[in-house]
Formats: sequence, C-alpha cells, structure tokens
Amino acid sequence: MPELRSPAAPALSCHRLRSGLVILVALFGLGGAAQAQEAMRVAEVVTGNERALLATMAAAGLDTSNGFKLVTRPYGSEEEARQALLKGDVDVIRTDWLWAARQRAGGADIACVAASIAPAAVMVPRNSQITALADLVDRRIGIGHDAGNPTWLMIRAAALSASRLNLDLTARTFGPLPGLAGQLRAGTIDALVADAPEAAMLARQGHVRLIGSDALARGFGVEGQIPTAVWAFRDAGMQRKPTSLSAFFAASRAASHLLASDAKTWIPLARLYPGADTAMLASLRAAHADGEVTHWGALDSARLNDLAKRLAQVLGPEVPAPLPAGLMRDDLTF
Repeated sequence: MPELRSPAAPALSCHRLRSGLVILVALFGLGGAAQAQEAMRVAEVVTGNERALLATMAAAGLDTSNGFKLVTRPYGSEEEARQALLKGDVDVIRTDWLWAARQRAGGADIACVAASIAPAAVMVPRNSQITALADLVDRRIGIGHDAGNPTWLMIRAAALSASRLNLDLTARTFGPLPGLAGQLRAGTIDALVADAPEAAMLARQGHVRLIGSDALARGFGVEGQIPTAVWAFRDAGMQRKPTSLSAFFAASRAASHLLASDAKTWIPLARLYPGADTAMLASLRAAHADGEVTHWGALDSARLNDLAKRLAQVLGPEVPAPLPAGLMRDDLTF
C-alpha cells in the first residue's frame, strides 16, 4: 500500500527553505539589492561649478556603480556649504584649497582632494584699457566667491611684489560669479576674477583674458598643476565612511572625464546655463578638459606648499605656510 503524505508537508518545507534563504542573504549579503548603499551627502551650491559634475555623476550612475548613494543638499552660497561641512551636515563640499588650509591651521579637521586644475582668470572687455595688473588700480573689480579667493590673493601679491601696488584700495565686489559676470557685461565693473567655466562663457561673449592663475603661479616660480578647486571633507568623516569617501572621489574623477571628453554629456546640462548654445557648451567642455586632474601625489602637494610659502612672504599670515600637515592626505593620492 503506497505511503500517504499530508498535503501540508510540502508547503511547510518550502516555507522553511525560503526562510533559510532569507537568513543567508541577511547574514552574508547575497545579492546587490540586499545591502543598502552608504549615503554620501554632498553640498550643491545653486551657482556652483559642482552642479554639472554631480548631475553627470547621478545620470551615469557613477555613485551606485562605485558602491555609494549620492545625496545632494542645496545651499544658497559657498559660505553656507562651508558651514554645513564644519557642522557635520554634509560629508563633502567643493571649495578652494586656501579656505581648507586656513580651517586646518585653525584646528579644524578639514582635509581636501584636488577637484580641478583649470586656470582661473581675470577677464576684461575686449576694448578695455586694462592691459596689465597695474591698470587695475582705481578700477572696479569683481572677485568670485570672497576675499580669500586664491587667485585674488595671487593678484594682490603679484601687484605688491612687482609694483608696490595695494589693490585692496580698489573698489572690490565679492559674490557669486553669474551675478558678477552680468555686471561685467553691463559695464558696472571693469574686471572680473572668474573660475574657468565662467571665464570660458565670457570669452564666447567677447571678453578677453588679462592673466590666468597658472601664469600668476609661474610668476612666483611655481610650475605645474595647482588646484583651483578642491573637494573638502573632515578627517572625522573619513573615519566614519572611508570606503564611500574614497569611492566618491573616484566617481568624481570619472564624471570629470565624461565632462571633458563626451559632448553628449553636455546636452542635458544646458539647463544649468540659460542661453547656452552648442558653441557655448563646447567652450564649457574645453574648460572642464583643462581642469581634469589625472594624478595627484607628493610632488603636487609640495608644489602647492611652495606656492603658499611664496604668497605668505608677501601677504603674511593671510596665507598659512607651510601648509598644515594632513591637508592633502597621503592615502588619497592617485
């Protein structure tokens, strides 16, 4: 006589099997969806150059493919983003190396990684009578960001060194670059210290470069790449999220390469630059190509330290020199 089996037995067995698989996935992380990716909170300033890069990173899935989840947090100004980093509200901001150096020299655990080496520039109208730094005296100058802008400090130091000219006595306006670029176009300021993307757009509109930050550095005897933008973070953040922070920096370099090399990447980014046509987007792509950081090591950090020391010789304690230890972390070279 055949053995009789309860119809409930197979169902119970399958239930136990499914339960066992769930436990195995929970214990050993089987399957990519089983593990939540760590969030990287990145400040996005409404007028910042990081917007294009972060949008590209998200569109290309460079965050999830590198093992983290990009979370952008909007801020109205770079100063707001800086304060958010200091308070621990974000993990990373884009800023300048001199701000990071001042914070670390003052006791904050701020460190940084090079984000762009695209030279900043002093831009003037094509028919301007300003043809040398000395001509900036008694002119109205716009300076992107704030008085700590490294390019502005190099301009001041160069004017003091060469001609004993104190450009702090000129009429200066600080603030977000898009607004200042509008003032330059309108003629309410005579010159603008601009980041590379804004300088590229102004060049397309008929303005010319008076001098670039690369030439200013060479004037102080410093040759080679100098970061015009950095990703700043806290040592405490690196302790909490070492893998995700390193992955973010790798993803940012991948996004930077896309911006530098792929014209199609710029098509959806046109919304960030009202009125930009195909030629303008091509100029922006060229500016990003100039800024792509393909390597950063001990020699590069030493070069930046050399520049800081030479600026400090002219400007004094405005520039912390030598740069504080750990500003450019040895474990994040590439």
